[in-house]
Amino acid sequence: YLMLDVMKGVINEGTGYLARTPGVVLAGKTGTTNEDKDSWFCGVTRDYSVATWVGYDTPKPLQRSVVHSSAMLISKDIVQILHPNGSKDFERPTTVVENYIDWNSGEPVSYNSGIKDLFSKIVQDEVEKEEQESKAEKEKEVIEKTKSDISDLKDFPIYDLEDLKNLDIEYNRLKIA
Repeated sequence: YLMLDVMKGVINEGTGYLARTPGVVLAGKTGTTNEDKDSWFCGVTRDYSVATWVGYDTPKPLQRSVVHSSAMLISKDIVQILHPNGSKDFERPTTVVENYIDWNSGEPVSYNSGIKDLFSKIVQDEVEKEEQESKAEKEKEVIEKTKSDISDLKDFPIYDLEDLKNLDIEYNRLKIA
């Protein structure tokens, strides 16, 4: 579904704009080969898929106008025949969620940033689980280190006031940590 969403962007905002068909939700991919010898468009609706290739049997460069439009326009005609009354959108699975994202990082945020994107709930849950496990591991390490430091205090040698002062400094350092 995430890939379909990206491919809908190819039609709505990208190189596949000539395949845009009113009332039809279409996802697709455009392409050409080196030296413009081939032009193709592959598109998919909820019910059908269309692949169109334009080129010569014996490869030679196509006219510029043919390379950048013909495959999409042929596909558009086919899609209009297949969907004379429009089409439904692709069904989003429950494992895909929409989140607000940070403008700079693209990471999900818990506040209205004004921009949204789709994310795999499965991946988000796994990342959150790993973060929690990492946090728990770090907390465990801090606890073990502190226990060790406290244990070292009981063996701290005190022979004079300077040693007592150093013990007090070490004790206060542990309290802060």
